[in-house]
Amino acid sequence: MKAPCFARLRREPLAAALSLALLLTAAGSGPAEGQGFTRVLTGDWVADAGGSRSVNWIDADADGDLDLYVTRGGSFGEDNLYFRNDEGDFVRVTDVAIADDSHRAVGASWGDHDNDGDPELLVVSWYNEFNDFFDNNGDGTFTRPSESILNTVRTFSEDVVWVDVDADGDLDAFVANSGNASAQDNLFYLNESGSFVEQASSPLSNDGRYARCPAWGDYDDDGDLDLFVANELDQDNRLYRNELVETGSATFVEVVDAGSLTSDGGASFGASWADIDNDGDLDLFVVNSSGQPDFLYRNELAETGTATFTRVLDEAPAQDTDWGVSCAFGDVDNDGDLDLFVTNGFSSGSVIPRNNALYENDGQGSFTAMTSDPTVTDTGWSYGAAFADPDGDGDLDLYVAKWMSNNEQNAYYRNEAQALGRHWLTLELEGTSSNRSAIGARVTVVTSSGGEPLRQVRWVAGHDGYGSQNLRQHFGLLSAGLVDSLIVDWPSGVQQVMTDVAADQHMKIVETGTVSVPGSETFDDGDRSARIVPNPFRSGTRIVLAADSQVRRVDVLDVSGRHVRTLIVPSASTSSGVGPVREVYWDGRTDQGQAASPGIFFARFHPSNGEAGRRMLLLR
Repeated sequence: MKAPCFARLRREPLAAALSLALLLTAAGSGPAEGQGFTRVLTGDWVADAGGSRSVNWIDADADGDLDLYVTRGGSFGEDNLYFRNDEGDFVRVTDVAIADDSHRAVGASWGDHDNDGDPELLVVSWYNEFNDFFDNNGDGTFTRPSESILNTVRTFSEDVVWVDVDADGDLDAFVANSGNASAQDNLFYLNESGSFVEQASSPLSNDGRYARCPAWGDYDDDGDLDLFVANELDQDNRLYRNELVETGSATFVEVVDAGSLTSDGGASFGASWADIDNDGDLDLFVVNSSGQPDFLYRNELAETGTATFTRVLDEAPAQDTDWGVSCAFGDVDNDGDLDLFVTNGFSSGSVIPRNNALYENDGQGSFTAMTSDPTVTDTGWSYGAAFADPDGDGDLDLYVAKWMSNNEQNAYYRNEAQALGRHWLTLELEGTSSNRSAIGARVTVVTSSGGEPLRQVRWVAGHDGYGSQNLRQHFGLLSAGLVDSLIVDWPSGVQQVMTDVAADQHMKIVETGTVSVPGSETFDDGDRSARIVPNPFRSGTRIVLAADSQVRRVDVLDVSGRHVRTLIVPSASTSSGVGPVREVYWDGRTDQGQAASPGIFFARFHPSNGEAGRRMLLLR
């Protein structure tokens, strides 16, 4: 059967779908307790004391494994750190341009701006020094093109991110500037056939504030990337909506009706978009310094259809007051939700060591602070931090940039969550029509746990927190050994769907314009043979079960795991050419009587004996 071609539609609260499938069920489990992290005290990557800033996990040499890049900006002449991953052994490399620049660096971001298969690096400095753009030569070396506009401006820059704002398949660049005696405009560059053109008149550039951290994400779920900017010195933060989908042009409008998100002024340092409650929309966490409470905002898009934000006030981490710098989300216990790590540093007056914070998610977006893990009992000053799985054991390790007195060793914490025996999946995406780094792609993974669908969504971002980056996407799957559906919405508009994806693997997905999935009209409903006919279908389809089948109810779900229709299987059997059967008909409508758009649907069978059926995909 010829595989269908997918095009992106504007996503609505009821997502569209293109086939019918039976979800696997799997036993759930509660939150992990005490699996913890172990600090690694030996190796090149924790040996050098200094004033570290940004943490970037990136496959810099395109050999399939993650390398590590750490900027340093504490002292003049302090080189950045580049560690090449040689079969799990991280070796410091000093004889390349990216580790021999002598500039006092802060933020950094990697992205394949020319789509040639290896990522380039842009590093920024707060100290009124030149920023550094390095072209990747593809042979392990890097060149700093002096003629590039990215290398010709002295700035007080805080952080930087690669992003494809106009979805034209190449990466643009945004630099957040704060300033010294006065605020300095941000820098926004469009990539025009490999050359960068500054957008000085854009509202993203001339907002006149002390910007610390840019966080790009599709907060209104319309298919283009919007921008949140965290500002310091108690200035209000800013949210800018991208009008690309609405107008065809990547122009930006300041959002003033998103709740208190843009009026809660603070000493904001870092910010990160993440779906903390697994409802499919992007929530926002903002890190504050100077003893101020952090900001946590829940996006109400999934619940109301409108992207407005409600600030959480009565629980961690929003109640905690410290000297925050950065943050990183990751499922550290592989239980299917995003946990949160927050770094702390600075002090007023004398140098006071600080503790970092690790919060466990309960699955509903509420967090509990961990108190005994070494990630939170170790003291010092921390800047950027990033999760990754460099050893490939299926759980997220953590690297933290340290800098107290500009003479502190960085920290690498090895995660011991593999001892829990939970399943996982790590994804590496490569765009073809989209930018090669896949920045801006949305990934949805649907599994079942405890008889209920579990949907998780991640977005590939060129930057996270403040001084943090990892382009790979990690999913904890609890007890599900198989992913029922994996959907990638690429920046180009292509939607790619895979089913029956095995857990416990690192998987590379290359963008295609088609979808190829296995399928059959006959499947096992748990204890009897069953059929779905016709396959594919247009106006409706029959789910045909054996007369003595234990199935009593069928729930139809959309591709994101949302409920669409409940079908009750009649108790009486009817005759057919193969003998007595029990069957139920789905007319392609929701419980409310609305016609569902063509797309992918799942049928979850509920047998009276509690046994789970096996899944089956039908193409419409």
